[in-house]
Amino acid sequence: MGQFLDKGSTPSPPPKLIKKSLVNNQIRAREVRLIDETGKQVGIVSLETAIQMARERNLDLIQVTEKVEPPVCKIMEYGKYLYFLQQKEKGTKKSSEINVIRFGLTITLKDVQNR
Repeated sequence: MGQFLDKGSTPSPPPKLIKKSLVNNQIRAREVRLIDETGKQVGIVSLETAIQMARERNLDLIQVTEKVEPPVCKIMEYGKYLYFLQQKEKGTKKSSEINVIRFGLTITLKDVQNR
């Protein structure tokens, strides 16, 4: 299981990751919408309760989004979350590539159908 990260001991995310997530004591909201490690929605709880639940499970409390009120937080390992973000970023880059097909003057209908 992951170790609970205290304030100041949070590992820095890889330089490619643009999004910086708040972890454990860095979260400043009074209440959070909590999702546990199994993906089940616990509901709206106080920040102290959410951090205590994460500590009991030897995991971290990670703020997933701050665009809603209260912010959504998830109980999971911080390292796994960073890995998930890296994989998501790699997938986004691959899907945005454009395939280019060059047509010459001697192209036939059969050539186009084979592509």
